[in-house]
Amino acid sequence: MEDKKECSNKMNKNITERSITNTGITLITMVITIVILIILASIVIYFTLGNNGIIKKAKEASEKWKTMQQQELSSLNELDKYFGTEGGSFSYSESNSNDIKSFTPIIKECNGDYIEIELPEIEVINSNSIVGYAYLLNGEVVEYTKEKGYIYKNLELDSNYDIKVIAMDKKGKIKISNNVNKQTSNKLEIYNSGNEYKNITGGWKGISVSGYGTGYGQYSKTNEYMYVKNTSTNPHISSNYYPSWVTSKPINISKYSKLVAEGEFITPSKGTNKLVNRLIITTNSEKYTNGTWANSSITENATKMELDLSNIDEKLREAYIALTAQNSNYNEHTEMTIRKVWLEK
Repeated sequence: MEDKKECSNKMNKNITERSITNTGITLITMVITIVILIILASIVIYFTLGNNGIIKKAKEASEKWKTMQQQELSSLNELDKYFGTEGGSFSYSESNSNDIKSFTPIIKECNGDYIEIELPEIEVINSNSIVGYAYLLNGEVVEYTKEKGYIYKNLELDSNYDIKVIAMDKKGKIKISNNVNKQTSNKLEIYNSGNEYKNITGGWKGISVSGYGTGYGQYSKTNEYMYVKNTSTNPHISSNYYPSWVTSKPINISKYSKLVAEGEFITPSKGTNKLVNRLIITTNSEKYTNGTWANSSITENATKMELDLSNIDEKLREAYIALTAQNSNYNEHTEMTIRKVWLEK
């Protein structure tokens, strides 16, 4: 009987020890699990509520979307206000015109600080018609007009721009064009191989390019150059008028530091007299000697002329630009073939 009792006690003791051991393992497992859960919770909280968390990003995206909607709504309201007398008002939620077919603006000219666009023939059906346009740059309306073209001015050099146009029909509904992305050049071109860039120059005109004892000039779009030659042997004849090409309107050069012309410049010399070609900015487009002017002289054969604009007088910040072949005497001549002219920052 005692043996049985002793055996029973041993069994109870083993069960108790085993139970204590299992409890210890269970507690350790629980602690580890809790620690892991805490770590995971911290990670989730960080990615959810942190500075770059999901909630913050979602909130920022929502606010950005609302801002874009408000800007678009504002633009449409302004468009409605501008064309309301002819087109009538329209509901923003039902503003899309099914009568105006899809269209894409055409880039007519892209230069250093401007982009000129024109619109194609836009198809309109159901006896409807377009009453006006709003021109957008990077999502913002910059102009309302009935004209089928626009020049975006005062842009940054070497920069990308998104261009869209809103067309409104006579029912007060609109069609937004396809997007066009365009990058401006890193300089303002004034002439380039036959292209006059009339938005900037107004075109080029010849000054005294034909006349007895003076010289002549030729503008060739076929061969893509401007040419001018001075053959005068009488300094009195050419003292005020030199064969030249000059812009038809003044150009704002205030934000540029250098004027450059590229081509072939032939400037022979004889004795102490130098025969020069000149790149000129002037306030007088008819008589350079009577105007305020600065010039860059070339006294030997060259392919480039440069004029530093950094210290130019304030009077010349809005100036005509001229290319002049000038000589003095001795039956010599000076001539230039101009292929490119531009302004640099």
